[in-house]
Amino acid sequence: MTADHLSYQRATSVSLIGLGLQVVFALATLLYGLFGQDPAALSASFAIMLGVPIWLGLALVFHQHRLERIEAMESEAYAASSAAQASVFGDTAGAENVQANKLAWMHKWFLPILSLAIGAGYVTLGVIRFLANRAVLDSGEWSAPEHGGWGISIGVAVAVIGFVFARFVAGMAKQSVWSLLNAGAASAVGSSLLGVALFIAHFAAEAIGREGIIKYLPPVIDVAMIAIGAEIGLNFVLTLYRPRKPGEYLRPAFDSRILAFLAAPDRLAESISEAINYQFGFNVSSTWFYRLVSRSISLLLVLGILISWFMTSFTVVRADEQGILLRSGRNIREVEPGLVFKRPWPFEKVITYPARKVNSITVGSKLAQTDDPSAPILWTNATGVAEQYLIVRSSSGASSSAGESYALLAVEIPILYTVDDLLGFLDLAQDGPRDDRDAIRNELLSAVASRVATQVMARYTVEEILGPRRPGIADELNDAIQSAFDELGQDADDDGSPDGAGVEVIFTGIQGVRPPKDVAEAFESVVAGDQKRDAAIESARAQAILSLGSVAGSIDLANQILAEHAALDRLKERGAPEDEIIQQEQTVMSLIVDAGGRAAAAISDARKERWVRHMGQRARALRYQGQVKAYQAAPRAYVTRLYIDTLVESLRDARVWITPFENPSVQLDQIETNVDIGGLTPSDLEANQDEE
Repeated sequence: MTADHLSYQRATSVSLIGLGLQVVFALATLLYGLFGQDPAALSASFAIMLGVPIWLGLALVFHQHRLERIEAMESEAYAASSAAQASVFGDTAGAENVQANKLAWMHKWFLPILSLAIGAGYVTLGVIRFLANRAVLDSGEWSAPEHGGWGISIGVAVAVIGFVFARFVAGMAKQSVWSLLNAGAASAVGSSLLGVALFIAHFAAEAIGREGIIKYLPPVIDVAMIAIGAEIGLNFVLTLYRPRKPGEYLRPAFDSRILAFLAAPDRLAESISEAINYQFGFNVSSTWFYRLVSRSISLLLVLGILISWFMTSFTVVRADEQGILLRSGRNIREVEPGLVFKRPWPFEKVITYPARKVNSITVGSKLAQTDDPSAPILWTNATGVAEQYLIVRSSSGASSSAGESYALLAVEIPILYTVDDLLGFLDLAQDGPRDDRDAIRNELLSAVASRVATQVMARYTVEEILGPRRPGIADELNDAIQSAFDELGQDADDDGSPDGAGVEVIFTGIQGVRPPKDVAEAFESVVAGDQKRDAAIESARAQAILSLGSVAGSIDLANQILAEHAALDRLKERGAPEDEIIQQEQTVMSLIVDAGGRAAAAISDARKERWVRHMGQRARALRYQGQVKAYQAAPRAYVTRLYIDTLVESLRDARVWITPFENPSVQLDQIETNVDIGGLTPSDLEANQDEE
């Protein structure tokens, strides 16, 4: 195409149209982003707004080209006229290239400076928006934008108008005179892509209920802005080292190659065909097969897209899952595991949930841990756990003037459940945020189970929870939690009662029961005291069994003897007749003797001692009677005999001899051997004399 001023005038007009569209796109997305509280639309508006200086710069450059062409035409006309030969106009030869010099200045300085400013704007706004959007996501304060329908409408309008205009501008840019319009086409297609992104995000949120795209779209747009700014900077650096031909103007750095390709993808096909021709050494692109594929590529792409879309009619529900068929957001029916045929997306879809999988939640304290994984977990070394305490009764008999006393216990209560009614389960937490419904359902079930656990555990004492009643408490807790879950849900049947949470509790355990760590040692001392008390009681019982067994022979006989002895005491207390008391005493005595223990041996010894003493006293009585009769027969002889016996008895161990001699120094042979002196014989006397 001939580069005349009319061509540049048309390019200027197109640039001004692009400038107007870019401003309209930016204002539309900015206003929606502000009033609709849509961070993605705000980021898109800033990105679109940076295309305004691109179109403005192109309009100025093309206008200067038009002026330069007009100036060149006037110079040519002047040079051909006779006036140019006049000497009076000889000094005007240097002033005829004013517009050309301005054009050269714009290509040398204006476009590079504008490129750097636009690139810096992309990077700066991208970083600022990325930090702001990430702070919102990290804080957890993100909420779905309002007026999603406006987002869809604006996105569709920007996408369609921007893409059509970008294709139109890209077609013009194929002419060398309008090659600068590639930058405008890139800006327009960038706006179109942002419109497509807004449409997809809001459509997924409104029609499908997927808010993840619109939630994470703002930081994606911000990163794309930073990438475009980095590309502009790289283009600027490469332009400094790119060789130039005289009279050739290089592409400005703000002309994004990536966006330009999206605006005119056919150029990529041309580049690929040229590369193939070069590699094979002949014109491959002129063969019949290549031309056939080239002519049918669009049809093949459409056919592939249709087949891919038709494949969305098939869904596989795995063996541990259960699915629900949705049509326009309404529940149609439940589907069982296997291959499911449905209408293609987005008319119908199947959502699946691992209903047959055993799910678990834990209420109370979390699992205890230790600094050393190999060390045992004790009450005093549990670390890294945010304990949640339950209020329980301190003991069965502990109370004060203010009422019954209570204690705190950290209890780990794992709950295992399965989903038996998927529709009822999915109906839970429908009024909450839609970003993570499963987490909200688990929080709801955990809160309900925690409330029930607090109520049930408050009925029992520390000893009952720590002791053998724990399995029974766990069963009661399981039934109470199941009843509480059944009271959740909506009343879909209008029968006055909720339909339940759709879950079946299959196990509830009580484990990791422990007091607070700060009082664990004191608690252990109380437990140790109770153990010592129980040990003392058991030791006393063992001693009682040992004593009763040794005394009565066996425990059964001892208990029988004690029962009969208690009956004897009752007879004595109520003043029973003497014969009944004696008979009961004989019964007790017979049982003791028959037992054969130490009591029977003591009774036998007592009986023996009684008979020994009785017979001894009878012998003394009889001997006394004999002494009386001997005295009556011979009083003097009896007294003398008694005196001599007493004297002999008292002097039995003394070294004294009673002799009839006046001289006590006598020889042993002078003593009559037939004299009985206290029962001593001469041999005894000799032995005593030898000792002296």
